[in-house]
Amino acid sequence: MDETDSGCRNAEFDPAAVALAANGFVGRGRYRRVECDWFEPEDGREPLWAELRADLPFGFLDDIPLGGDHSYHDLWDAIGPCVRDWNALGFDVASGAWRPVPPPAVGGRASFRAVDPLIGLWLAVMLKQTYSQAVAGPKAPNDAAAPAGGPSSPSAPASASSAPANASPTRPTGSPSS
Repeated sequence: MDETDSGCRNAEFDPAAVALAANGFVGRGRYRRVECDWFEPEDGREPLWAELRADLPFGFLDDIPLGGDHSYHDLWDAIGPCVRDWNALGFDVASGAWRPVPPPAVGGRASFRAVDPLIGLWLAVMLKQTYSQAVAGPKAPNDAAAPAGGPSSPSAPASASSAPANASPTRPTGSPSS
């Protein structure tokens, strides 16, 4: 897949500019906030959450490199630009303190290197589940089905959980120890 096909792998890619040049439609970017249940937070800490792109084409989602001969770097390079915010903290060895880590869309590989490696895997699974989460999202009034693309407002709440009921069959079961 060409990097510009995904709209996410290449941070320089501007879908709106391409649409203007091609005189076609490009929807406003959609994001959803997901909360992680793969890890139990330390006492007094909030659960891990992240804001992920929710408008990725199936070609991109199918190409997320999970398993096989792919490296963590392959995975991080593919999904990093799709994670625009998170509350992950990383341990700073020099100061001995926990510090905020910039989201991967800003910090790239360095953001992933500063946190538990399983966070990258969790994010990849959440991205792959984007479409099923959008379709199974909040019901409209009178139990009418939500539009296939999810909420029409890009700022509408689109929270989702990675709870077992929402998990794909390939998702690890239980919470790994931190």
